[in-house]
Amino acid sequence: MSAIYGAIDLNRNAIDKDLPARFDAGYTKCKIDKNNSLLRDNVYMHCGVQYFYPRAKAERLPIYDEESNVYITADCVIDNRKTLIPELLLDDRAADGDIILAAYKKWGKDCSEHLRGLFAFVIYDAAKNEVYAATDQFSQRCLFYHLRDGVFYFSTLFFPIPEATKLKFKENERWLVDEITLRGPVMITEPKETALIDVYKIVCGTYITANVPENSSEIKLGETRYYNPNDTVPTDWSITLEQSEKMIKETVAGVMEDILQEQIDVATMMSSGLDSSTVSCNAAIILGKRGGKIYSYTSVPDKDAGLKNTKYTIYDETEGVKAICKQYPNIIPEFVDSKGRSFLTETEEFVDAWELPCKSQQNAVWIDEIYKKVSDSGQKILLSGSTGNCTFSAGSYLDTIYYYLTKLRVKDAYDVLGAFKSIGISRKKEVKLMLKRLYQYFRWNFDYKLKDCYSDNATRKDIGEKYSLSKRFVKILHYFPFQTTKTMREAFYLINSYAQIGEVETKDSLHYGVIDRDPTRTVALVDMCFKIPILCYANKDYDRRLLRAGMRGIVPDEILNNITQRGKQSGDNVYRVGVVWDKIRDKWVDRVFNNEILLYLDKKKLESLLKDYDLGIEKANYDNVLVLSEIYSFAIYLDKIKKYCK
Repeated sequence: MSAIYGAIDLNRNAIDKDLPARFDAGYTKCKIDKNNSLLRDNVYMHCGVQYFYPRAKAERLPIYDEESNVYITADCVIDNRKTLIPELLLDDRAADGDIILAAYKKWGKDCSEHLRGLFAFVIYDAAKNEVYAATDQFSQRCLFYHLRDGVFYFSTLFFPIPEATKLKFKENERWLVDEITLRGPVMITEPKETALIDVYKIVCGTYITANVPENSSEIKLGETRYYNPNDTVPTDWSITLEQSEKMIKETVAGVMEDILQEQIDVATMMSSGLDSSTVSCNAAIILGKRGGKIYSYTSVPDKDAGLKNTKYTIYDETEGVKAICKQYPNIIPEFVDSKGRSFLTETEEFVDAWELPCKSQQNAVWIDEIYKKVSDSGQKILLSGSTGNCTFSAGSYLDTIYYYLTKLRVKDAYDVLGAFKSIGISRKKEVKLMLKRLYQYFRWNFDYKLKDCYSDNATRKDIGEKYSLSKRFVKILHYFPFQTTKTMREAFYLINSYAQIGEVETKDSLHYGVIDRDPTRTVALVDMCFKIPILCYANKDYDRRLLRAGMRGIVPDEILNNITQRGKQSGDNVYRVGVVWDKIRDKWVDRVFNNEILLYLDKKKLESLLKDYDLGIEKANYDNVLVLSEIYSFAIYLDKIKKYCK
C-alpha cells in the first residue's frame, strides 16, 4: 500500500516546481518505507510505499510507460494476482502497480472491474490528455481530488490538498450541518463530498475521468460506478439452507486465502462475537498449516469502571476469547484495557490523524490502542470483521417471520416463532415484540417529538432548515422495523458507511504502518450475500443463521450457541469521560462556545448539556455523554477547516 499525491495540468503547462515539497510536508508523520516521485512537464506524481506484503519492495511507482504514453501512481494490494498475472502475461514477481498498468493497457477504463483487493490509483493518458482515477469496490483506500484552472490535484490525505496548493476554499456548510446532526457512527449523507466545497472523494466502486472533449476548451469531469451488486447480482431463490452453509464455508475460506497470501503471522482484532471469531478461526486454520501464528487483541473494560456482564450484554469478552484460543493454540491472545486513556483528552490527535470529526469516539480509543500495540510488535496486517453485521452475520428471525406473513405462510411463521422456547422466549413474547415495533413505527407519523430531527443533538434549526434538514432526514429517522429482502440487500452494500470506514482505515495505516484487512468487505463475500435468500439468514433453527450453521466445526460451539448475549466493547466510555471531565471542562467550554462554532450549534442547548454534565457525568444520559465528545471534536475540526477558507 502507499500514500499517493500529485498534480496533472490538463492545459499541458509545467507543474510548479515547489509543489512537490509542499505536498511532502503533509506526509511527514506517515510511516513510509520508500518514497519515489516523478516530475515531467505537466505531470507530477508521488508514491510513498508501505511494505505490508513482501512483494511491495518491488514496487517502482510512479511509472511512465513510454510505449503507451501513460503515467500511473497507485496505492494498492491486489488479491487476485493468481488470476490476473497469466491473463496479463506478466511474471509471477510482478508488483501490484505493474498489474494495474497492464490491466489498463488491456482493458482501458474497464480495468477496475477486473481488480480485486484494496486500491486507489491515478492514471494520466498523455495521448488522450485524460485523467482516469479509481478506488476499489469498497473504497478501502481513500483518494481525494480537486480540479481548478485546468489542474487536477489528488492526494490520499485530505489536508495536503489545500496546504500544498495554497488555494482558498469555501466550507461546505451542508456537509458540516449533516455531520454534527447525525447521531451515529456514520457522519455523511453524500459520500463524495467533503468539508471543503469542490474537494471530492472517490467513493466505492467508482472511477472518475477528467479530460478536454473535442471541439471544447472546457475541462469535463465524469463519474462512473463500475460496481453496483444491488443491480447486477440477483437473489437466487433456489438456494437451500444446506447449500447456503456450504457457500459461506467455501467463500470465507477462499477470501481468507486471498487476503493472507504468503503471510505466516498476522494480528487480529478479536472479540467473542460471531464476526471477528469467524475471521480469526478461519485464518488460524490456514496459518496453522504453515506453522504461523495469530496475535489477537481484545478490548476489555477498565476494571475500575466496575462493569459486570449481564444476561444480555458482555462487557468483558475474555472467556469467549479464551475458548477460541483453546481450540486454536496458534492464536496468542492479549487483552487491552486502554488504561488511563480517554477520547476527550486526545481529541486533537484523533482529528489530526483522521482529518475528520469523530462520531464513534466510544470505540476510537481501544481501536487506536490495538493499532499501537500491533505496530510496536512489528506486525503489518491486522484482520477484522468490522462490517460483518451487514453481510455474513446479518439476519433476524423476526425478519423471517415478517417475510412468511407477507407471503401468507402462517404455519412457517408460527414454527419460527417457537424457535427460542428453550431459552424462555415464548411465542406470546415474540408477537408482543413485533406488535410493539409496528406501533412505534406508525406512531412516528403522529408524534412530533419522534419526527423532530433536532431533538437529540445541538444543531441550530435555522442553519439546518437552510439545507432542508427535516425533509432530507426523513428516511434516516424513519425506517421499517423489519428487514425485507429489499432492505437487506441495500444493507449489504452501504456506500456511505464503507466510504467513511475506508477513509479512517487508510489514515490509520499511514499513521501506524499497519493495514486492516476485513474479509466482510470483499467482492466474493458480498456477491455471495446478494445471491442467498433472506430465509437462509435466519430460520426456525438459528438467528444469524449463515454463521451459526455454516461455521459449525470451525468456530467454537460456545460462541455459536450464545444467542442471548451481545458484546459491548466500549461499555466503560462514560467512566472514562467522567475521570477526565473536570480537567478538560474549561478547555471544552472555550472551544465550543465560540462564535464560529455557534453558527452551527444552538447555544441554549449547549448550556443545557453543560449543566447536565456538571451534575456528574456518571448521572448524565449515555447519549448526552457521546454528544459531549462529538461537539468537542466538531469544534476542533471546524477550527482546522476555517484556515483553508476565504
